[in-house]
Amino acid sequence: SKSKGNVLDCMKLFDTYGADAVRWFLYSSTAPWHTRRFFEDGIAETQSRFLGTLQNVYSFFVMYANTENFDPNRHTMPLASRPELDRWILSRFNRVVGDVRTAMDIFEVTRATQAMETFVDELSNWYVRRSRRRFWGSISDPETLSAFVTLWEVLAGFAKLIAPFTPFIAETIYRNLIVRADAKAYPSVHLCDYPAVVPAQLDEALERRMGFVMRVVQLGRAARNEDNLKVRQPLAEMKVVAPDAADRAALDAMKTIVMEELNVKTVTMLAD
Repeated sequence: SKSKGNVLDCMKLFDTYGADAVRWFLYSSTAPWHTRRFFEDGIAETQSRFLGTLQNVYSFFVMYANTENFDPNRHTMPLASRPELDRWILSRFNRVVGDVRTAMDIFEVTRATQAMETFVDELSNWYVRRSRRRFWGSISDPETLSAFVTLWEVLAGFAKLIAPFTPFIAETIYRNLIVRADAKAYPSVHLCDYPAVVPAQLDEALERRMGFVMRVVQLGRAARNEDNLKVRQPLAEMKVVAPDAADRAALDAMKTIVMEELNVKTVTMLAD
């Protein structure tokens, strides 16, 4: 009601948070068929949680790519030659592309935004954090090269995926990562075809293994917090109950990750 003064000035919100943040909050906060609550703190949270995280990943990549003079036209690597972590994030990206396309085909925009928010969180807090040391190396090293190529592909593809939702940050990422490197590229992300799933990059078994390991790490951190044991304090052993043999095999293959993340000396797997 304007007479009661309880309205929010959209132009002021655009100036303060940017149009992308306002748009994303409207898409992601409430399903269209529910009563909508619109409040300024929610926009600020959206900007920090999603757009801020994406911007940080993008800035991280640009900083190191400029240092190493990374050129996506010259620096390439076959998928099969890349480490497991790189293959995993590409598989997750393609999974999200499929989820977003499916959701948008039936007009479930909130479901689409939830899938993208989950992916950006995994990209930042798992992939980039686990890969950070690789970006410190030289691009002549295959491990470092794979990290650069993979993160470039994910960011370039994700810019196209979010273009209808947050057009301005999508345009910024696209122009800097693609247009500057390819004179034949479309001048705007909004002229590109929408991303489609690349079946060859999907690896459901790898996604399941990595997802289980991420869940174990999450539970391990929760257990530490419950007993007020900070991660910097090493522990002798962590026991994980995994009734499923496939989960135990996945953990056995990736237990080094768990040991590093939780600062434990050994990981013991139990069936019950």
